Amino acid sequence: MSGWVAFAGPATLGRGLGPPRLPGVIEQGTFIFDLALGPEPRPLCLFPGDPGLALHLDPETGVHLARRQGRVLHEARLPLRLPSDLRRLRLAYSWTAAEAQSRLTLESAGGTRLGTAVAAGAPALPGAEAARIFAAALDPAVQWMGLAQGLVPGGMGAALGAGCPVETPAGPVRADALRPGDLVLTEDHGAQAVAFVRRQAMPGFGSLTPVRLRGPYFGLPGDLIVAPHTLVRLGGAEVEYLFGEDEVLVQARHLSGTVMALPETRRPLIGFVALGLARPDLLRVGRCGLCSVAPSVRLPLPRRVLQAYEVVPLLAMRDRARIASA
Repeated sequence: MSGWVAFAGPATLGRGLGPPRLPGVIEQGTFIFDLALGPEPRPLCLFPGDPGLALHLDPETGVHLARRQGRVLHEARLPLRLPSDLRRLRLAYSWTAAEAQSRLTLESAGGTRLGTAVAAGAPALPGAEAARIFAAALDPAVQWMGLAQGLVPGGMGAALGAGCPVETPAGPVRADALRPGDLVLTEDHGAQAVAFVRRQAMPGFGSLTPVRLRGPYFGLPGDLIVAPHTLVRLGGAEVEYLFGEDEVLVQARHLSGTVMALPETRRPLIGFVALGLARPDLLRVGRCGLCSVAPSVRLPLPRRVLQAYEVVPLLAMRDRARIASA
């Protein structure tokens, strides 16, 4: 599990973060930038005026990074053209000095990878340089940025809070206690062996804000914390009426802020666990079904995934039914 050492940006204010814990040198690390583009996307200079790090995002030409240490110049480029309707992005820059290699990755707020590029010659990052970077002014489009030791994904995809009780043949087990080879219960294929387990503490800011699924609305005795891209199963008469399906899947982030789910903003870092299976399926967490993969994964999913605009009438119809029965 990678360790986060520093944060900056307006989305981090008032979240109880302590001072940066910067080591003397970071041999392997990751910067993540959460970006909010305006109605008319413009070229961005994420660190205006910083002499040692230049990071530019142009909607027409892509991403260009340049790091200078003395006479050494390291550059990385990710050529692409952004979709015209894209307004929220996450940009990750990671490096491994031992392999003299870096990687730029750009993804949408929904977790869809837009592009990635690898460059040679990446140096380590001195702690003093990192401190200067975090003291520099940021472009207003940067909602937050974070620095971690180690390699970190742009987002966790489908992931459960560490304490989520996953159903197994022997009863519920905390997600963080499961290991590869353990059996878990799934909706469509019964007991399945866990293929891999990925654990990671992730920031709870901006487009990565976790979602608290409220227990009573999912047949649970308590609430569940999930990553925003986790697909949640919904069923009922409203689903059948609107979509002609017994059940559908909805990203947790599209439920956040409703009576069913709330943004989890009480902690700046959340411990997540991603459980991989041999095939996409619905993990049983009490009576709640949570998909083992995110919608960005290019695999057949066990249920139809609703788009954001389709979730709006479904929630409105559910609210009317709830009020009528009250």
